[in-house]
Amino acid sequence: MKRVLHKLGMTVAAGALMLGMVACSSNGSTKAPEGGQDGAANYPAKEVKLIVPAAAGGTLDLAPRAMAQAFQELTGQALVVENHPGGGQVPGTMLMVDAEPDGYTLAMLPSGLLSLRPALQQVDFTFPDDFTPIIGVGDFQIIYAAPADAPYDTMAEMATYYAAQGGEPRFGSAGVNTYGHVLAVMAAKQTGMSIRHLPFDGNPAAVTAILGGNAEVAVVNLSNVEAQLDAGTVKVLGVPAQERYSNYEEAPTLKEQGIDVVGGATFALYGPAGMPVELQEQLREWFAEAMESEQFQTFVTNTNLLVTGETPDELVQAIVDDKQNIDAIKAELGG
Repeated sequence: MKRVLHKLGMTVAAGALMLGMVACSSNGSTKAPEGGQDGAANYPAKEVKLIVPAAAGGTLDLAPRAMAQAFQELTGQALVVENHPGGGQVPGTMLMVDAEPDGYTLAMLPSGLLSLRPALQQVDFTFPDDFTPIIGVGDFQIIYAAPADAPYDTMAEMATYYAAQGGEPRFGSAGVNTYGHVLAVMAAKQTGMSIRHLPFDGNPAAVTAILGGNAEVAVVNLSNVEAQLDAGTVKVLGVPAQERYSNYEEAPTLKEQGIDVVGGATFALYGPAGMPVELQEQLREWFAEAMESEQFQTFVTNTNLLVTGETPDELVQAIVDDKQNIDAIKAELGG
């Protein structure tokens, strides 16, 4: 974790240049914050609302709650987390998009809401035009999991096995048009495997399927199989990341195996388009410090969360790249 926190400090120091670039390139809104630059200078003068477009209790909700105490100590104002679940997370997101860009309404959003959902259905927002990215927070760490006794240890070995044996391996995911589904299709396309996609009702059900012999692979979050990894009943065939996960370095990336698949779900802090650069910078500094607080670090340890600390430019580029990858396989999705 020390490596991640060092990165946060470095990126905060360079925040002015990068945030200025994002403000020029992605904030097309004509909205202006009340009070102009003076309002930004005196910010915050009241509590700050942070919208989570999901139910209470998940990582997306608990992460900002773990930052709330540090935020109040740094700013003198409360960080109030509001849950707005339902509607595929779009209605809650729109509450932030339509808010004044004065820093008093923020949102913690998953990347799939901004890349996967717009690629597959009509939404009421445009990314990045309607958003001010502030700081990356965490990675849900998607993996390709298989039973421990499977006759292959990597995705590349699995592709070779089925090329020789024939048949269609069954890939389980949390449902149709989820990240698990997308990454199953991407892996199949890159390896030449013919697969059968099995959409389940959530990641735990996909894990149960591989344990029960009803699927060969589950494309799920690392947190969904931690107990099974400890028990030795599941193994990880690979991860769709540029680098190995720093909190689970045993698992090779697909790129290491010669399979060009990179993608997955992360989450980050955003504000409405049009926020002043000075306000973006200040918020980034405060939330970076909050992510170094004892309370947040305890949350990181308890959940084994991989902290990202991405810059605004990195957040935008990752989501743009992800949407392009999804667009390339849209015709092959659909269950």
